[in-house]
Amino acid sequence: MADRSIEVFKELSVSMQKFDYFILGISIALFAYLGKDFIATKLGLNQSTIELIALTALFVSITFGYARLKCGLTIKSINFNNLHLGETRGALTEATSTKGLKYNAKTGDLIDPSKAVLEIKVIKEIIEENKVILKKQQDSSVLLGRFRDVFLIIGFVSILVSKYINLII
Repeated sequence: MADRSIEVFKELSVSMQKFDYFILGISIALFAYLGKDFIATKLGLNQSTIELIALTALFVSITFGYARLKCGLTIKSINFNNLHLGETRGALTEATSTKGLKYNAKTGDLIDPSKAVLEIKVIKEIIEENKVILKKQQDSSVLLGRFRDVFLIIGFVSILVSKYINLII
């Protein structure tokens, strides 16, 4: 049962990252499409000004999208570090339950139970600090994703308005 949940989590994680790349790609493509023919004119209620708004919104969306990708990689790195530290703590905890030196079966390292108690405390502190950092990164990732999406929508709507502005005015 646990293996299925791990596989679903892996698929979800990969899908979310692919979605982030896709949205970033759309933002970049729209920015490039609009920017290639952009000709600046005097600011006012005209097509050029609305295209400038769209370009600016798309650029901001790209910036937030890039920041979200970096944030996601940081989250994965912290998760990896916490899992590794948890496994190390488990091996050390097991070693403290027996007297004398013991070998870590996974790494082959020699574990001294008297030193293991100190290492367990240090690892616990590091994991707790990482949890605080992880929570901040996760909150930032959500916020960056929302800003990215809002500015992408503003950019897309601005492109549409710029194409119809001459009909509206």
